[in-house]
Amino acid sequence: MPAYGMRMMTKVVIGIAIGFFAVIVLAFLGVSLFQDRLRGYVERELNSRVDRYDTRIGTLTIYPLRLAVDIERLMVRLKDHPDPPVIDMPRARAELTWRGLLHGTLVGAIAMDHPTVRLTRSQAIPVARDAKEKAPSIEEQQTWQDKVLSLMPVTMSVALKDADVTYIEKEGTPPLHLSHMNLYTGPVRNIRSERGEYPTDISLDGGINENGTLRAQGRLDVFAKPHPSAKLDIQVENFDLGRLLPLTSRYHIRLYQGRLSTDGSVEYAPWTKLIQLRDLKVEHALVNYVYEPQARKPEKHAAKKAADKATDMARRPETIIQIERVKVVDSEFGVFHAGVDPPYRAFFTRLSVEAKNFSNRIKDKTAEVTVKGAFMGTGVLEARGMFRPETNAPDFDVSVRLAGVQAKMLNDVLRAHGNIDVAGGELSVYSQVKVQQGHIHGYVKPLIRRLNVYDRGQDRGKGPLHTLYEGALDAATAVLENDERDEVGTKVEVKGEVQQAQIDTWQAASSLIRNAFVEVVLPTFERPIRPTGNTATLTLD
Repeated sequence: MPAYGMRMMTKVVIGIAIGFFAVIVLAFLGVSLFQDRLRGYVERELNSRVDRYDTRIGTLTIYPLRLAVDIERLMVRLKDHPDPPVIDMPRARAELTWRGLLHGTLVGAIAMDHPTVRLTRSQAIPVARDAKEKAPSIEEQQTWQDKVLSLMPVTMSVALKDADVTYIEKEGTPPLHLSHMNLYTGPVRNIRSERGEYPTDISLDGGINENGTLRAQGRLDVFAKPHPSAKLDIQVENFDLGRLLPLTSRYHIRLYQGRLSTDGSVEYAPWTKLIQLRDLKVEHALVNYVYEPQARKPEKHAAKKAADKATDMARRPETIIQIERVKVVDSEFGVFHAGVDPPYRAFFTRLSVEAKNFSNRIKDKTAEVTVKGAFMGTGVLEARGMFRPETNAPDFDVSVRLAGVQAKMLNDVLRAHGNIDVAGGELSVYSQVKVQQGHIHGYVKPLIRRLNVYDRGQDRGKGPLHTLYEGALDAATAVLENDERDEVGTKVEVKGEVQQAQIDTWQAASSLIRNAFVEVVLPTFERPIRPTGNTATLTLD
């Protein structure tokens, strides 16, 4: 090429470069003037669409050549309860790719760094109440999905890095705390999926409270109707159950301590809700159920709501809980009865439980449960149950051996239900019961050794009639005692019917044990008799 041509070509190239640079400079100058207005516009749009929240953006920076937007210091507050902020996020970035735009697709990513989420119950209640008052119809709930699905093709990934989430149920109580949480989802595509398809990957990992960990990995269907669905493999290690005390207390369950570890899978979708765990281990738990028949109306309503929800879950075939192996180690479970005088607590200590094929709906496999421990801190408890798949009614066998319980430990129970107490003795109970095809049959054999009802020191201050009554009862017991073994007992044949057609296996078993204790075992202290062919009719309520 001639020198003149080279010079002309060079000038053209330089001119194009200068012109392109000038356009870039002018674009950046325009962006710098425009982005502050854009920040205000985004704030107004967010606040107009979510009326209970107030959103503020520190700075918004646009990078036109990279098709990226950076947000510095995004803060969201609930207007009625502004402190602490619900969301405090130092930095977030959204960006698109030129290649995707050239092919008519929005391809990009959203990354949020170190977001902090703080939510208290006082902040959550107004939101829940407002949501209840303005509950949208299913058609309204589906509007956002239809709008997104009708847009141009979108492929987007979302990442949260090192997130910190805290929920406080009640001031002064330990919070639920998720720390160093990393979440990744993508690619999310606005395409319709068939039922049971989960096109989007998701992974989650982080810490729970101080020493626990959570890991989850699986797939999502973000646009399933009426709500998103997911199928996840999960693993939880060393979760502090005591952090749930403020939550469980609303339902009369005092979960003071314990550690939980589990692994399995969860599928949550409009057409199914399935929890399948391979192992569930609970260690050193301390749990009380507080029974308050005279509770205030809000408390009774909460307890009834929880019970109704649990029953509803058991009856609904789409809500299934299946656990291959359950293990409870060195735990304590008690029932505190606040509706009698005096109130009392019946409890099991040193409790170890092993179960196989546990399910809230026993349909396919026979469940086996073995329990060992002590009752009221004394004696030896051994129990075993075989729970066969249900047909039209519960179908199970339960055997119980309770030996060497110090009778004095039951005094509060005896005073509440029989207006008596004892000074000494040991209680043992042996029982085998079968429930099959709606019929209950078996036996309960309470046995009392060396029973001493009246004690001068213990009964000082009681009325003369009550003292006379206990003295007569003590004398009657002495007459009826087996001279060789110094014991009083009876074997009561148990029979009855399952009167509630909708009762499930676990409700039936717990009701049977409770009623046998109250209707057969406790009256033995008040009316000791020799072993006979007595019969008790028990119902399951």
